[in-house]
Amino acid sequence: ATAYAGFLKQKSTLDSGETCVVLLTGNGLKDTNSAAKNIILPEKSINSLDEIS
Repeated sequence: ATAYAGFLKQKSTLDSGETCVVLLTGNGLKDTNSAAKNIILPEKSINSLDEIS
C-alpha cells in the first residue's frame, strides 16, 4: 500500500504517455505463521553434530 500511496502522491509529476511501474509485494511472507502452514519440514537425518565429525 505504501508504494501505491507514493505513486498517487507523485503521479502529477509524470508526463503524459510515460510508463510508471509500482511494485507490490504482498505475498504473505510478512506473516510467518501463515507462511509456515505451507511448508513441509524434512525429517532430521542426524541427532548430533558428533555423528558427522
